[in-house]
Amino acid sequence: MGHVMLHTPDTALWHALIGEAQAAAGHTLGTETEGYLVTTLMRFMGNMGQGAPEHNSSMDLLDDFLDSGTIRYGNMQDVADQCLLFAGLFPDYAGQKQVSINYFVELGQGTYAELAAGQFDNVYAYMSRDFVKLMDILQSLREIDDGYSCLEPIQAHELWAGTGSQNAKKTLEKITGSTFIVHGTNSIH
Repeated sequence: MGHVMLHTPDTALWHALIGEAQAAAGHTLGTETEGYLVTTLMRFMGNMGQGAPEHNSSMDLLDDFLDSGTIRYGNMQDVADQCLLFAGLFPDYAGQKQVSINYFVELGQGTYAELAAGQFDNVYAYMSRDFVKLMDILQSLREIDDGYSCLEPIQAHELWAGTGSQNAKKTLEKITGSTFIVHGTNSIH
């Protein structure tokens, strides 16, 4: 991967937005991970053109995977990035594809891990390790913009139970007015 351009006005704006979302989510990213996320968002927004993500030709790779179950090695980064964007910014897309958000999390994490190829100090290893944090940050970014949770209650429960997502937990607590505590393997509220 090339160097991330940290000094353009667009890049500075994205870093500021991600910084605000990190604060809202209660997570802090490392410099490499934040830079990768900013680059991914800028690339995605550049490719968006018109319409929703399901009409974006750059998203066809994920659709192809969902249909065939295989990823060509050269497309692995795009599939992992798309899983992150869908899980974080467009969780409702999972329902349209009749899969859970956890599926995007597992696929994205696993694909980044494969790209890391056993190395623990490259950006793909960080992306795999921090996938749920990154998703939480993207969901917080959307919630800052929209003013409400982008997760339906059942999605929030599945996501919290399946991944430990703190954003999903916060959403459940907001919906129920309860505080959720994890004790051993059982959740209590």
